[in-house]
Amino acid sequence: MIPDPPGCALRPDPLAAKTPSELVDALRRYRIWAGEPSFREMAAARHRVSASTLCSALNRDALPSLDVVTEVVIGCGGGDEDLQMFAAAWRRIRLPNLRGG
Repeated sequence: MIPDPPGCALRPDPLAAKTPSELVDALRRYRIWAGEPSFREMAAARHRVSASTLCSALNRDALPSLDVVTEVVIGCGGGDEDLQMFAAAWRRIRLPNLRGG
């Protein structure tokens, strides 16, 4: 992945997401920012989820599992910082839904 030049930060910020659909939108934009790798290329990065699972997750507004979020980020060439940011955003959205349930 080619980083943005200094002063031109275009990488999507998942921490701005407040809802499942906003986080999925951040994942979609992250994939585009990373050069739009194919779902097959993304799935081949670690062989933990299928290309169809990744495609389905990014074509819905429902919150995917943390494993799928992780595989999207890794499949797009993301590093530790990206993984931490997307995981934190996922947890912030998911944890309130556990209250009372």
